[in-house]
Amino acid sequence: MKYAILDHRASVKTADALEKYGFSVVLTPKLDHVYTTICGHADIMVHRLWDNLIVAEPTVINYFKNKMPEIEVIPGKTILKENYPYDIAYNAARVGNNIICNKNFTDDIIIEFANKNGLNLINTKQGYAKCSICVVSNDAIITSDKNIQSVAIKNGIDVLLVNDNEIKLAGFDHGFIGGATGLLNKNLLAVNGNIKLHTNYNEIMKFCAKHNVEVISLNNDEIIDIGSILIV
Repeated sequence: MKYAILDHRASVKTADALEKYGFSVVLTPKLDHVYTTICGHADIMVHRLWDNLIVAEPTVINYFKNKMPEIEVIPGKTILKENYPYDIAYNAARVGNNIICNKNFTDDIIIEFANKNGLNLINTKQGYAKCSICVVSNDAIITSDKNIQSVAIKNGIDVLLVNDNEIKLAGFDHGFIGGATGLLNKNLLAVNGNIKLHTNYNEIMKFCAKHNVEVISLNNDEIIDIGSILIV
């Protein structure tokens, strides 16, 4: 069974589309101790360590264990807090054998897992690393963050730099492309909204095609940052 973890406020259209692709949709619980905009974002409370192994914020461990009995869910050491940077402990982006994150505030379990398994920890100033990174392949990403672009290129990762102006996020001028997307499999990237509405649509399509990845829109609405589409 493959699961797609989504913010509990995600549209029915998005959930239905993912189910048609064969995923069992798991809607997140609400984290009352972080600010409202991100209280249901999957990439705030969960990080996929391996195919069937995730680390989750301690207060939601039992919830995810009950929802995904085939998946091993282990507790992180960090209970999140409302204000940045104390809400980013699990917001790390796995890109092949790399984990891109702000190491100073990333949960110890993720750091320990990376070190134990020979993964490359790439430090970035951007604490919302997963929000800011659309993973295209094991060696390619899309981002609007120039620091992420810089550190990724230094580590052999191909990067497309885009703007995020069209991506909606309640309470903010805009959201992030990582938070509005999810790699369903190695050749299929899903967008929460209509990718044609993005200013950099043509560049995104060419970049993904270069890496043998097809881009699909899960609905025809505006592109919304929902805290990533996390596949486990």
